[in-house]
Amino acid sequence: MESQARNWYLRIEAVNLDHSVFDTHNISTIRGGSFSILNAVSEVAIKITELQVISTGASVGIFRITDSSENEKNVILKKVLDSLQYTYGDFSTFVYDVLQREEGEKLNNVIKRLTAGCFWQQYQTPSIVFPNTFGSVGECFLDGVRPSEPNPIAIGSVERYISKAVEVRRTKGIKLRNDLYSKLLGGKNNVKFTDDIEDLAGDEEIAFIHFDGNKFGKIREEYYDKTYNDENYIKFDIAVQDCLQKKALEKILHIATDPVNTSFRTADGKVRLETLMWGGDEIEWIVPAGQAWSVLNAFFQQAVESPFQSADNKLVPLTYSAGVVFCKHNIPILQVRRYAEQLCSLAKQNKPISDKEDNCFTFINMASFDIVNRDVESFLEKYHDPATIEDFTILFSEMPALCDSLSVIKKWFPKNKLYDIIDALKELKDIVPLKDRALMMVNRDQRVLVEKALNHIIGSHPNRWMVIGDLWSYIGGNKL
Repeated sequence: MESQARNWYLRIEAVNLDHSVFDTHNISTIRGGSFSILNAVSEVAIKITELQVISTGASVGIFRITDSSENEKNVILKKVLDSLQYTYGDFSTFVYDVLQREEGEKLNNVIKRLTAGCFWQQYQTPSIVFPNTFGSVGECFLDGVRPSEPNPIAIGSVERYISKAVEVRRTKGIKLRNDLYSKLLGGKNNVKFTDDIEDLAGDEEIAFIHFDGNKFGKIREEYYDKTYNDENYIKFDIAVQDCLQKKALEKILHIATDPVNTSFRTADGKVRLETLMWGGDEIEWIVPAGQAWSVLNAFFQQAVESPFQSADNKLVPLTYSAGVVFCKHNIPILQVRRYAEQLCSLAKQNKPISDKEDNCFTFINMASFDIVNRDVESFLEKYHDPATIEDFTILFSEMPALCDSLSVIKKWFPKNKLYDIIDALKELKDIVPLKDRALMMVNRDQRVLVEKALNHIIGSHPNRWMVIGDLWSYIGGNKL
């Protein structure tokens, strides 16, 4: 192996995200913090040319400094830290560690040592950037904690006092988002996007979708261990971020901006799509509830089309799990985000072993209530008893037929009888007479089709009547 004796490895991480990204329910500020941090770790190597990128994620960057003495390394490190402080020091805290690779040491072990060093530094670092209080007229309107700037800005139709940390994120976030979207749309700059949750929602519910890759760290480590080459380690990032995620977002943007797809637009033509997290293994989107199915379908389809080519030229599937929350737009967005994260974890846990190479999502429909008491898993098991989490976990391979079946059911099956059946299920009553009476209300010409559609959905999952009820408003028919 080529000598690495004079190569240094640097890990930079934005930490304490609860105080620099997720410290407000305002989606423009959340998006601004998320995109700014992503930009910080991905763009630092462009500004500091001595850095060579090994890996970048949503908040972590790993870089190599080649053939440098300790003094040269310290000069480069100072330039990196000064750049981060100058651009992002108003709201974000970064930790770092830099070390040499020992003879024969695997890169995975180097990264583990760097990560430990970053953790140790984080323990010694304040959780929040202390703001300047000079000239403040009170607390920030949007985060309720930091002192505001002396000059108000317009939020909606009202002048509000906000902190510098919030103002910087809102300003940067809009530009960074528009730059990314414009690039993926082939340079189109005339497409406008909503900037607040009320505008995005319109008169509908919203869907909050949280994606997370399945065992990406393990796949990367297994691949690298076979090659022992830093450049091959980089290939995994390219496969995930460029070949898969960017292409998926490009597909979704083209769906959302298609003039025919009017339900993805506001009355004044703005696209109803919000990206709250981007980069790394995790992605978060907010879309109109009726468009969640098309977003899931497009993303999972791109994942299927983008396997990773391993060192021995095998195609390794890159799969995702997702958590989806259908809800009213006025529920605090950080609360909804927490539910979506929990659902994503449940999707990973409840995917059948036989379908481990499939993408999947677990969902909850909160349109009729505002809060989940206890964790999502306990709530779902009680609220939908006797249905289980597995009933609400949908595999990508199931989605096309499920959509087709639901379209048939929505068209011909009496909706009021569906909810009678769901109530009977919850009371552990025999639902067969109710089902038979409902089918008798269906026109004879369509009865066979409806029965076939029902059997397809509930054949191996008898409690998925509740899934039919919860997805009734969001898939099938004109909204798809």
